[in-house]
Parts: sequence; C-alpha cells; structure tokens
Amino acid sequence: MFIVIGVAILTGLDVGGRYLFKSPIKGTYELTQVFFSSIVAFGIAAATIAEEHIMVDLVFVRLRPFGQRLLKLIANLVGVLVLAVLIWQGTKSGFESINTHEETELLGVPVPPFRFVLVFGFFLSFIVLIYKIIHLFRSKKDSFRKELL
Repeated sequence: MFIVIGVAILTGLDVGGRYLFKSPIKGTYELTQVFFSSIVAFGIAAATIAEEHIMVDLVFVRLRPFGQRLLKLIANLVGVLVLAVLIWQGTKSGFESINTHEETELLGVPVPPFRFVLVFGFFLSFIVLIYKIIHLFRSKKDSFRKELL
C-alpha cells in the first residue's frame, strides 16, 4: 500500500513539476517501473490469499460440490505449475541481472533486487496455492479425497 501511495505522490509531483515549472522530476519513469514490480508481486500474492482473482461462474455454480472442488483443484494445480515456471525464470533472470550488473539507465538503480521481490511475491502465491490444494484433500466436508481416488 505504501509503495502505491509513494508512486502516486511521485507521479503527481512529476506531472505538477512538468506543467507548472517546466521541470519534471528526474527518474520518475524509472522509479515507477521498478516499484511496480513490487506492486504486482504483492498484489498477486494478496489476491491469491483472499481468493479475489477473476473467475467466471457460469459452469462452477452449476456443478455439484464434488465438481466444484475438482475444478478448484485443477485451477490450483495449473496455478502452481504457472507460478513454478515464473519463479524459475524470474530467479534465473535475477541472477543474470546480478552477473551483468543491470541498472536503470538514468538513475543507475540496481535492478536485481526488484526482480527478486517479484519472485518472492510469486513464491508467496505458490505456497498459498499448495496450502489450498492440501486443504482440499483434508477437508471433511465432502470426503473429496475418497471420491477422487
């Protein structure tokens, strides 16, 4: 939340400086880019925890409880697979950034920490989805595991 507020204030000051004083704040665009990786990373994790991702309920609401849980299981497994690839590639990219000493052009802000923050957010989502998969099997509501196996 603080990052979003900080980026909003910085952008507002930059726009005000550009139009009122003909002098924008140097590096605002770069800082906005690198801080948005944190916003995206923790936004995805927060949406995963709160189950606030966009869903289309057309099929889901017409299914019996077993079908709904099976669909949740499939969606969570796909999510785990996608996040595993994102974590793997993001980590690889982060280490490549370290090896090449990647920095932003204008301000020279090191990029690798922001790449790893993104990976950390993906990892949080990954852990939450693993927990949700385990919870689907442990739930005593419908004996899902017995019906599935």
